[in-house]
Amino acid sequence: MCIEPTTRFTRAISFGLLLTTEIHKLSLRNDTPSYCCGSESITTQSMTRSLLITLTVTLVMSPLTHSFARFPTAFSTRPFLRSQGFTLAKRSLTVKGKTDGFDSEKFVSLQKDVSHRGPKFRTAEAFLENQQRVFDDLAPFFASDEAILEELVPVFQHLGKRIIFCACTSRQASMDKRQAPKPDGVINEDDTEKQIFPRDRRLRILDVACGTGPLFGVLIDAANAANISLDIVGVDLSSEMVSLANDHAHHILATNGGTDHTIQVNASDILKYQHVEGEKLFDIVSANACFGNFWNQSSVLSHLSDMLAVDGSLFVTHPLGAGFVQTLHEEDPNSVPHLLPTSPGSWNSLLKCLPLELRSLQEKADILGEVDMKPAKRLYFAHLQRVRRRLWTHVLRLRGKVDSGYGRGGKKLGFPTANLPSRLFQNALQDVPAGVYFGWALLESDELAPGRNIAHKAVVNVGFSPTFEGQENAEKIVEAHLMAEEPLTDFYNETMRLQLHGFLRPEIKFSSFPDLIKQINADVVDAKEALDVSPFVGFKSDLFFSQGRSWIGKDGGDDKASWEFEDIRPGLYEAGQ
Repeated sequence: MCIEPTTRFTRAISFGLLLTTEIHKLSLRNDTPSYCCGSESITTQSMTRSLLITLTVTLVMSPLTHSFARFPTAFSTRPFLRSQGFTLAKRSLTVKGKTDGFDSEKFVSLQKDVSHRGPKFRTAEAFLENQQRVFDDLAPFFASDEAILEELVPVFQHLGKRIIFCACTSRQASMDKRQAPKPDGVINEDDTEKQIFPRDRRLRILDVACGTGPLFGVLIDAANAANISLDIVGVDLSSEMVSLANDHAHHILATNGGTDHTIQVNASDILKYQHVEGEKLFDIVSANACFGNFWNQSSVLSHLSDMLAVDGSLFVTHPLGAGFVQTLHEEDPNSVPHLLPTSPGSWNSLLKCLPLELRSLQEKADILGEVDMKPAKRLYFAHLQRVRRRLWTHVLRLRGKVDSGYGRGGKKLGFPTANLPSRLFQNALQDVPAGVYFGWALLESDELAPGRNIAHKAVVNVGFSPTFEGQENAEKIVEAHLMAEEPLTDFYNETMRLQLHGFLRPEIKFSSFPDLIKQINADVVDAKEALDVSPFVGFKSDLFFSQGRSWIGKDGGDDKASWEFEDIRPGLYEAGQ
């Protein structure tokens, strides 16, 4: 195959620049810095030597480079890649015969060379030190076309589009479910995209372990297509990655000057990165090509869920798929201690007691490449959504007679409550955080009275009722609203069995009673929905509801009023094995 002289010369420059870079690095070790640019020290002597070597190598290599033409390269598509915001270098890990153009074996070897070779780390601190060093060393690689070749660009574009689309559609579906149905005759616009992507919509995105920022450009492209503005916050442990990501962000924003986007990049361990009080919670959290690298995946998910808005979406993705992560894990477990969850069951094991639910899991996609038009099928895409409900770590069982309470649940708010006497359960409630819980409740009766001796759904406030300013509860109390099919009345002085196992939200003070009533309505909807699905629906069969009057809780009380806590985590972990 013949190559034009101009092409030969271009390739020769590429080889010359590659050698120049390596020689320049060696020169830096022996030269005295003469001036600085950012965090990089540059020397006059080494730069002069390097440039001379580049010119020499170019002249020598120019007639020889035609022999490399049979190997696929990324040079021919550099303008396209640059238009997508990808930073390109002058060398490639492309290997003939590889379907995706990426030499995974060479990359694994590269990572192992810079990683810790000793026994597994015993502490998170030692693990993080290794991670920071490894990815500082790998930063130049991740900023090059060795990491993102032309064949991977359609995969990244696919991920960017799906992140924006799935986040908006799932959020809209959740909002629609809580809204009242529209009156007859009201017709929505036929244009579905306008409903899902309103022009004034602004989304906050947290890009976890953002690296050099390969998602920045594709997310903004997808947002532009949907008329959405993005505020992207990138976080990475490696300061070298953050420096490159900032440069990359400046380039992307400069090429998208007519759009209203922002990108901010921070150097931090993700578990130490905190949401700033008063700022909007994130609508989207993305963890791309990093989930296997965390010391404790459950802790990371818990922390991220705290920064994610209700109905927001968390995406765990990898452009090369779970199999590639498995290879990294097997070859370098010190840097990649975990696999990617590849089934709903393995995800559910991670999501125990977290306010996150799996919405979709994808490991293959028919993606047509921009160059060879071959389907690129290997990727990983898990979509989690932030929900209000979470499984509590314990089941709290309470049994006692219903007290008259303050008489304001039904009269002032329209939600009758069965209150348990605060004086009898203060020890039980001492370590229970004030908030809104849900579970099942049963009213005992010797007679066949309507709604008695069967378990009903219950939404329960445990706390001090701070919205009733000047009339707050002196002690923490339990106020249970029983959601029976037929309204329950005249239940005062009846014995109630109440079981709590789910949590919705902390108790807060509302500025007005209409706001409180609106929130209670939302709590009722969320509790009803939660108690219809696993694992919450299963607690209806608790033996607590079928045992006779002799039941006395193990943690305190007597045959008239008692309670007990049961830690349900061991059973959940066993079920998830």
